[in-house]
Amino acid sequence: MKFLAAATLFGFAAAAVETVTISHFLYVGVNGYPQISFKLSVDGVSCAADHYTVDSLGNPCDKPEWTFDILEEQGRKIRLHHTVDGVTHTGDFAIGLNGPIPTVLEQIGTSTADLDRITS
Repeated sequence: MKFLAAATLFGFAAAAVETVTISHFLYVGVNGYPQISFKLSVDGVSCAADHYTVDSLGNPCDKPEWTFDILEEQGRKIRLHHTVDGVTHTGDFAIGLNGPIPTVLEQIGTSTADLDRITS
C-alpha cells in the first residue's frame, strides 16, 4: 500500500516538472538585425527569432505549444514555455556562447533546465 501511494505521489510530482535541454544555439547580430535559433531535446522542436528586441516575449517555435522569451541582447538568457491542454510549464536557461566575433556566436555545450508547472 505504501508503494502504491509513493508511486502515485511520484507520478504526480513528475508531471509538475519537465526537463529540457537546449542545443545548437546560434546568435547572429550582423547589421543590427539580431537572429537566434536553437533546438530542444524534446518533440524534435526548433525555435528561432529574427529582428527581435530584448524582452521579446512569446516568440513561437515550430510547434505551437512551445514559445520562448528573449531576456538578454545576445539571447544568453531564454525563458521557455510549454503549454498543453491549458497547463503551462516554464523554465529559465542560461546559454554559454563563444565565437570569433561578438556578432556571430555559437553555444558552448548544452543548457538544461527544469520547466516548472505554473499554477494560478
